Amino acid sequence: MEIKQLRAVRLANQGLLHPFEDPTEAIERIVGIQSQQPQTAWLNWGLHTQNANLDTVMKMAQQQQIVRAWGQRWTLHLFSLADFQLVVNARSSEKIPAAYFLGQKDQILAVGEVIKQLLQHKTLMREDVLTELHQQFPTLDLDGRFIYVVLQVLTMKGYLYFDATSSTQNWRIIATKPQKGAKSVATLIRRYLKGFGPASLTDFVRWSGIKVSVVRPVWESIAKAHNQFEQSELVSLRAYSQSQLQELADELETKVLIAAPFDASLTGYADKNWLMKPEMQKVMWTKNGILRAPIIINGDLTGYWTQQIKKNYIQFTINHWLVISKTNQNALKDKLTKIAQFQGSVPKFTFKKMN
Repeated sequence: MEIKQLRAVRLANQGLLHPFEDPTEAIERIVGIQSQQPQTAWLNWGLHTQNANLDTVMKMAQQQQIVRAWGQRWTLHLFSLADFQLVVNARSSEKIPAAYFLGQKDQILAVGEVIKQLLQHKTLMREDVLTELHQQFPTLDLDGRFIYVVLQVLTMKGYLYFDATSSTQNWRIIATKPQKGAKSVATLIRRYLKGFGPASLTDFVRWSGIKVSVVRPVWESIAKAHNQFEQSELVSLRAYSQSQLQELADELETKVLIAAPFDASLTGYADKNWLMKPEMQKVMWTKNGILRAPIIINGDLTGYWTQQIKKNYIQFTINHWLVISKTNQNALKDKLTKIAQFQGSVPKFTFKKMN
């Protein structure tokens, strides 16, 4: 399989080459959208979904079709509730490192037990939780990192998740019950391959954060039953003919595509060379851990875009190292205009050629 064919297949499976009609599919196909910044997650959802609008996603959140919780690599994601429970189950054999408790393990576990009791009321706002905890633990500093560790521990055990619209400073937690699933690792591997394949064992371990010793025997069993490419560690649930691969690659070469920061194409693999050359990886992954928003034109990573939200408009800056034709500039503007409209604003554009 040629690199551009691999690129096209993966982007098609993720819904970037062919956005999904079903508004839940963009989240379920990749088993959650990374969501340290809620607004970025909504943008990623919108770019993988046909006819996306905020009304649809807010309705999904209100109906708890999607939730926010710590997931793969214990980073925040938007999930379907079933997928949140799947990820928790797949990681249920893991032990929380002692250092994670900040030297306050007994206090963290005690506060967690109180929150579990409070959650018998099913849902709690941040201010209600902190008010009750300050009364019961008057000497503890409950704000900031401490309370987040408590909530992470309860989430990792499957006792709660956040409302999908929650942010760091304004959150609502909702009770759920831990679910058991003996085949959850195998299920998660198959789900990963559906959304990210063809992919390798190393890719899955990097994406999921699950120990390779846990994954390897399950992965090898699945790999034997599915298509593996010759002289490659890549596994695919679907078999592709050479003509199908080339058809997707040819289609990608006619497209102008954009994704948001922390897109699955950036977070889903250990080996990034399928999408970009090593020298570009240093540009797309900043030193402080920010993953930039990629621009793919005619099958090649061409640059990245940023946005600054102003009072009356959104300023989009297109940083690019390859030349962008006037036609493709207009196509980019059309796509970014939809992003501005999605956020209820109008766009302004600046193109910057990088050396």
